[in-house]
Amino acid sequence: MGRRRLIAGLALPALVPPAFGQPLEEGLRAIAARRGITYGAAASTRWLGRDPAYDAALAREAAILVPEGEGKWDSLQPRQGQFTLREMEPILAFADRHGQAVRGHTLGWHTAMPRWVWAALDGAPAARAAALLEAHILGVLGMTRGRIRDWDVVNEAIADPDLLPDQDLRDGAWWRAIGPGWIDLAFQTARAADPEARLVINDYGLEADWPRAAEKRARMLRLLRGMRERGVPVQALGIQAHMPLDQPFSPAPFAAFLREVRGMGLEVLLTELDVIEPAGQPLRDADIPARDEAVAARAHAVVSTALAEGCRMVLTWGLADPHSWLNAWAPARRADGAVVRALPLDAQYRRKPFWHALARAFEGR
Repeated sequence: MGRRRLIAGLALPALVPPAFGQPLEEGLRAIAARRGITYGAAASTRWLGRDPAYDAALAREAAILVPEGEGKWDSLQPRQGQFTLREMEPILAFADRHGQAVRGHTLGWHTAMPRWVWAALDGAPAARAAALLEAHILGVLGMTRGRIRDWDVVNEAIADPDLLPDQDLRDGAWWRAIGPGWIDLAFQTARAADPEARLVINDYGLEADWPRAAEKRARMLRLLRGMRERGVPVQALGIQAHMPLDQPFSPAPFAAFLREVRGMGLEVLLTELDVIEPAGQPLRDADIPARDEAVAARAHAVVSTALAEGCRMVLTWGLADPHSWLNAWAPARRADGAVVRALPLDAQYRRKPFWHALARAFEGR
């Protein structure tokens, strides 16, 4: 299956019935699709099917869904050799009902693994660790082949420069157990398991205009060039784009990076977009209009730059603020208890300046 046909198949504009007597409105999925762009969002079974307003917004706005946690190792293979889509199935079924595609996230990561994996890796020789990784990828893609056509094969493999200044790759579980070749192995196994899926390497911290992000971009480029030279079947770079507002952004260095990636014949995707309000300043309700404008301006700058450089898929990590990992996941919550306004819709599913910024970017404005 060609990559152009994949993108065309994912951009599925649709209008859904209005919720709670509201007028029929066009969502971001339809606005984006008019210019060949696919917009989507992370979804979670914590909310799906429990809140009619959530369901209606997700169906209206998103052409593609990505499971927030239901596509990780601990959900898909909780016990060795026992593969299951039980946690992901509600998302797949919802997508089927609403003409949406589903992305897979993620096959190889250094966390979100059940205890049995950590026990199996403890002191295991490289060959045994490699067999564990291969078995997981083969088992998962055996279940999802034909249903999920886009997978984050490897997630967050690049080391943060401030933590590992002299090593490009993260010192994670698979790197320690197998060595740097674990990334090639994951992609080769995924291609053998599903010849039709688009295979993506996904990472964060690549968009800001400051030295740490510049070094991380350089590390990613070195990894991608090496993979291409070795014939590893990577097809796209997923840029998470969890964007802290206290990190500067300039279009030029980000655009230059995207051009280098595209020059290798790879696609670029924005896969986990949200905006993180500064931790070091109070977030007051009285400042919400100004806060929302700052979030929207950053989102528009990053998304419009990516689109100008050929990106044709944009996903936010959630759709409405209460469901953002920054508010819903205890370790990420602010110490002062303030609610971060990180996503396109607010707690009542009303469209914020973030939503309008995305619409403008999708329309080329």
